[in-house]
Amino acid sequence: MRFITPVRAVALLMAGWSIVAVGCGDSAGPETSEPASITLLPSEVTFDAIGAQERLDATIRNARGEALDGVSLTFTSSDDNVATVTQAGVVTSVGAGDADVIATVEALSRTAKVTVTPVPAVGFKVSGDEQEALVATALAEPFVVQVNDRLGHPIPAVVVRFEVTGGGGSLSAFEATADANGQASTVLTLGTLAGPVHTVTATAARRSVTAVEFTAIGLPGPPVELQLVAGDGQRQPVETTL
Repeated sequence: MRFITPVRAVALLMAGWSIVAVGCGDSAGPETSEPASITLLPSEVTFDAIGAQERLDATIRNARGEALDGVSLTFTSSDDNVATVTQAGVVTSVGAGDADVIATVEALSRTAKVTVTPVPAVGFKVSGDEQEALVATALAEPFVVQVNDRLGHPIPAVVVRFEVTGGGGSLSAFEATADANGQASTVLTLGTLAGPVHTVTATAARRSVTAVEFTAIGLPGPPVELQLVAGDGQRQPVETTL
């Protein structure tokens, strides 16, 4: 029978304790609890109307590529005149242009590109329709057309084309650029035809927006000449009808 000396027994006991201590230790560390990367989707957002919205989804991962929950994330916009963003990641278009939406956590950040390009979708008459004027004279008020995007917001700087489509006459402008309120206008000088035959159409240049049609009525002017047409010089017995 072999006897283990006290010193050797203590050494073996300590070695065993060391192994147990390593095996039962906490595996959590910086590589599992600290953010190492941010994924932001979509990475590019394009809006065709003012007031449109889209939500960005951000995922924070540790060094092992595992998603982290409960980590505070901050969203900011580089230009609030183009797009704003909430802390829930909801981006709203405000005006035409480009901006960056930045997601930040500690020293990490990720950027999504935002482009706002309002597209004309709706055109309608504001004023000037169904006016009356003497033929060959200008109408008292212009034809005013409104151009909006699909969400009903006015679009400035859109080129609107006007065309005389009935009754003849001329326009003060065949092309007009919409103002800050999305409105463009022109004045019609009527042709020489009397009646409700004068029409002008307005369309947004290079866009598939439905054309808007204005009408006007030409009134005959005061008489300036009296002409004998027929019946002159007849001969008939007295007391009989010509």
